[in-house]
Amino acid sequence: MTRRRRDERGALTATVAVLVAVLALFFAVVQISLWFYGRSVATTAARHGLDAARIESGTAGDGITMANQFLDQAGGVRGASVSAERTATDVEVTVIADAITVLPFFDVPITVTIDGPVERFVE
Repeated sequence: MTRRRRDERGALTATVAVLVAVLALFFAVVQISLWFYGRSVATTAARHGLDAARIESGTAGDGITMANQFLDQAGGVRGASVSAERTATDVEVTVIADAITVLPFFDVPITVTIDGPVERFVE
């Protein structure tokens, strides 16, 4: 009887294809995680800005300053811009930023807007 030898031509190509797919999946998961972390940082910065701007003696400038201070301390986003608007009854703080990227084609901006009432002294 003759033994048939197993043909292993193309095995390296299949291994490389699987490795590339696993690495692509890994980096995609890391990129999505960085985007969600950046969104969390932007949301927290907007909340800090809202808290500073909504107090009775607060201004929109106070909210912008507080949000920018938080963004500088926390990191996690790049190119962040903060805007705030305060009326007699409402405050709105918006943070626009980009997530840190590890994939060159993943450029989804982060935009968070939080609003709330201005605190008032009531007798």
